[in-house]
Amino acid sequence: QPSLPFLHDFLPRVGWAFCRILPLYPFLAILISFGFLFVISIWEALKLPMAWLNNPIYYGTLYGPFSVCYFMVKRQIQAQRESLP
Repeated sequence: QPSLPFLHDFLPRVGWAFCRILPLYPFLAILISFGFLFVISIWEALKLPMAWLNNPIYYGTLYGPFSVCYFMVKRQIQAQRESLP
Protein backbone atom coordinates (compact mmCIF):
# COMPACT_ATOMS: atom_id res chain seq x y z
CA GLN A 1 0.00 0.00 0.00
CA PRO A 2 1.51 3.37 -1.02
CA SER A 3 2.35 5.76 1.76
CA LEU A 4 0.72 9.17 2.02
CA PRO A 5 3.84 11.20 1.05
CA PHE A 6 4.08 9.12 -2.10
CA LEU A 7 0.54 9.99 -3.12
CA HIS A 8 0.75 13.67 -2.21
CA ASP A 9 4.29 14.41 -3.34
CA PHE A 10 5.44 12.01 -6.04
CA LEU A 11 2.32 11.50 -8.15
CA PRO A 12 1.58 15.22 -8.71
CA ARG A 13 5.19 15.72 -9.79
CA VAL A 14 4.90 12.87 -12.29
CA GLY A 15 1.65 14.36 -13.60
CA TRP A 16 3.18 17.78 -14.17
CA ALA A 17 6.30 16.29 -15.76
CA PHE A 18 4.08 14.24 -18.08
CA CYS A 19 2.15 17.35 -19.11
CA ARG A 20 5.38 19.22 -19.81
CA ILE A 21 6.84 16.37 -21.88
CA LEU A 22 3.70 15.59 -23.88
CA PRO A 23 4.08 18.51 -26.36
CA LEU A 24 7.74 17.56 -26.89
CA TYR A 25 6.98 13.87 -27.46
CA PRO A 26 7.29 13.93 -31.30
CA PHE A 27 10.57 15.86 -31.16
CA LEU A 28 12.05 13.56 -28.50
CA ALA A 29 10.94 10.45 -30.42
CA ILE A 30 12.72 11.76 -33.51
CA LEU A 31 15.88 12.47 -31.51
CA ILE A 32 15.86 8.96 -30.06
CA SER A 33 15.29 7.46 -33.52
CA PHE A 34 18.16 9.55 -34.87
CA GLY A 35 20.38 8.18 -32.10
CA PHE A 36 19.46 4.65 -33.11
CA LEU A 37 20.66 5.45 -36.62
CA PHE A 38 24.22 5.47 -35.29
CA VAL A 39 23.62 2.31 -33.27
CA ILE A 40 22.36 0.57 -36.41
CA SER A 41 25.43 1.68 -38.36
CA ILE A 42 27.73 0.27 -35.69
CA TRP A 43 25.62 -2.89 -35.52
CA GLU A 44 25.93 -3.42 -39.28
CA ALA A 45 29.68 -2.79 -39.18
CA LEU A 46 30.02 -5.50 -36.54
CA LYS A 47 27.81 -7.80 -38.66
CA LEU A 48 25.47 -8.55 -35.77
CA PRO A 49 21.88 -9.69 -36.39
CA MET A 50 19.58 -6.70 -36.94
CA ALA A 51 16.68 -8.58 -35.32
CA TRP A 52 18.34 -7.99 -31.94
CA LEU A 53 17.64 -4.27 -32.30
CA ASN A 54 13.93 -4.59 -33.06
CA ASN A 55 12.72 -4.37 -29.45
CA PRO A 56 15.18 -1.70 -28.27
CA ILE A 57 14.31 0.52 -31.23
CA TYR A 58 10.57 -0.02 -30.86
CA TYR A 59 10.37 0.44 -27.10
CA GLY A 60 13.08 3.09 -26.98
CA THR A 61 11.27 5.26 -29.50
CA LEU A 62 7.82 4.61 -28.04
CA TYR A 63 8.59 4.94 -24.32
CA GLY A 64 11.93 6.75 -24.35
CA PRO A 65 10.46 10.26 -24.32
CA PHE A 66 8.42 9.40 -21.23
CA SER A 67 11.56 8.27 -19.43
CA VAL A 68 12.44 11.97 -19.43
CA CYS A 69 9.54 12.37 -16.95
CA TYR A 70 11.20 9.91 -14.61
CA PHE A 71 14.54 11.71 -14.73
CA MET A 72 12.91 15.13 -14.25
CA VAL A 73 10.99 13.96 -11.17
CA LYS A 74 14.00 12.12 -9.80
CA ARG A 75 16.13 15.26 -10.12
CA GLN A 76 13.44 17.33 -8.35
CA ILE A 77 13.13 14.90 -5.46
CA GLN A 78 16.90 14.61 -5.04
CA ALA A 79 17.22 18.41 -4.99
CA GLN A 80 14.46 18.61 -2.40
CA ARG A 81 16.16 16.00 -0.19
CA GLU A 82 19.51 17.78 -0.41
CA SER A 83 17.97 21.12 0.54
CA LEU A 84 16.36 19.72 3.69
CA PRO A 85 18.31 20.21 6.91
